[in-house]
Amino acid sequence: MAATIGDNTMRSALPLDGRAVAGRTPGLLLGPYYPLEPSADASTDLWDRDVPLPADARYLRLQGTVVNLQGRPVTGAWVEIWHADHQGRYRHPSAPRREQVAAGFTGYGRTRSDARGHFSFRSVVPGAYAAGDVRRAPHVHLQVTGQIDRLVTQMFLPGHPLNRGDHWYRTVSRPELLTPQVVRDDPGNALVLAWTVALAQG
Repeated sequence: MAATIGDNTMRSALPLDGRAVAGRTPGLLLGPYYPLEPSADASTDLWDRDVPLPADARYLRLQGTVVNLQGRPVTGAWVEIWHADHQGRYRHPSAPRREQVAAGFTGYGRTRSDARGHFSFRSVVPGAYAAGDVRRAPHVHLQVTGQIDRLVTQMFLPGHPLNRGDHWYRTVSRPELLTPQVVRDDPGNALVLAWTVALAQG
């Protein structure tokens, strides 16, 4: 299962410290489902390890790095993520189908980047959903608060067929900056992604 994947599996996919990055990570809207009161004890696990994973769900392991535009790591940045469960349901009072959210899914996590700017989360691969007449591709919301900059954005699943039809994906001139690298894709188990978040100054 994804929880057994060690950090060393993914380090090689992350950028070397001090290497200039392609550009600042684009910002996108906060969205309506940011938690009303983010839990003070939120962790990097968005899925309860004591709850079996549904048969139609997959684990997601997101390994990332926060850097500035010179490629220098941003230490101690708060990284918050929130997203829908595998069926596209948010754990939020105003979200449709909120009472059907998977029992083991917390919907929100946060951590601080370490001395090399690294962070990681364990969750489930989010599902697509409809918001009124708008169809959203699967995505993960992030808020990254560095020493100087704060970024609110969304990360999209690499190669997903709904990406190009997603309104917010299409508003970004360089959507590849919102798309992580696939490190491991095991259809019967876990999707492991590596992503660099670039802040202007840090």
